[in-house]
Amino acid sequence: MCIRDRESLLARQKALSGMVAESPITVTLVTPAMPDSPQGLVLVAVAVLLVLVALLPRAEVRHPLVSLVRVLVPSWRFFDDLQVTPTLLVRVAPDGAPFGAWRPILAPPPRSVVHLVWNPAGNLLLAQQSLLERLLMDVAEWDDTDPRGPETLVSYQLVLNLVRAKLAADGDVPRGATCQFKLVETSHAAGAASDRTPGSAPGDLVISREHEA
Repeated sequence: MCIRDRESLLARQKALSGMVAESPITVTLVTPAMPDSPQGLVLVAVAVLLVLVALLPRAEVRHPLVSLVRVLVPSWRFFDDLQVTPTLLVRVAPDGAPFGAWRPILAPPPRSVVHLVWNPAGNLLLAQQSLLERLLMDVAEWDDTDPRGPETLVSYQLVLNLVRAKLAADGDVPRGATCQFKLVETSHAAGAASDRTPGSAPGDLVISREHEA
């Protein structure tokens, strides 16, 4: 390359640098626009309402309808508070006879490849297990000064109905028999199933009173 061409190239570079330096830089600020559609306004209103409800102080509502909704709808606080997995045990006493041994009443269904896409028995077992966990939480939150007793809890009555239905399905409950159920830690379920002594044992979480089977 000759010197003249080199000087011409340098002159062009300086001219271009001057043009870039003198060119003004424009910055445009884009502000988010409020939603104009009714759906967008509804979403914003719902979000604000949820925030306000979350900031309100909690108040316990003791209404049968509210209790039923609590049983049917899972509580996310369960994952923070509950530390054990309960197992349901039951024992039966024929009319005038002593109680037999505790035994588990919820047996896991057999598994197969079909259950990956269709497993109603497994879903039913999960729902029953959620009911036991709800009863455990309701009893933990029960006010001891309430004279009605935890037997009036919706979750307690549902577990009692579950026990009676399972006993009736087994067909080994004589007329006039009495039943009793309890929730135990799963790790203690094997030892509790062979226990015939009255009162509580290690691992017992909830023990019901005696009911007609």
